Amino acid sequence: MIAMNDPFNYVEAAEHAAKRLGIDTIELVDPVGRDFCVDTTKARYVLGYKPQYDVFGLIDKAVEFCRSGRQRRQRSGFKG
Repeated sequence: MIAMNDPFNYVEAAEHAAKRLGIDTIELVDPVGRDFCVDTTKARYVLGYKPQYDVFGLIDKAVEFCRSGRQRRQRSGFKG
């Protein structure tokens, strides 16, 4: 699961990703979709969790990685 401190809008995130990738977006209607929030308060206070990126920074890093040609690391084998 990826969680950040701030909520984000999926349409804006998709538009940002599309712009970075040079592709178009399409509009989808999900009649049963629900917004949700992952509360990171406890992780921040107990574990010192500090997200390094917001959703736009995460998209930028993912696009950068894909374009770099670097190999993905092997999966850890965790089946959780």
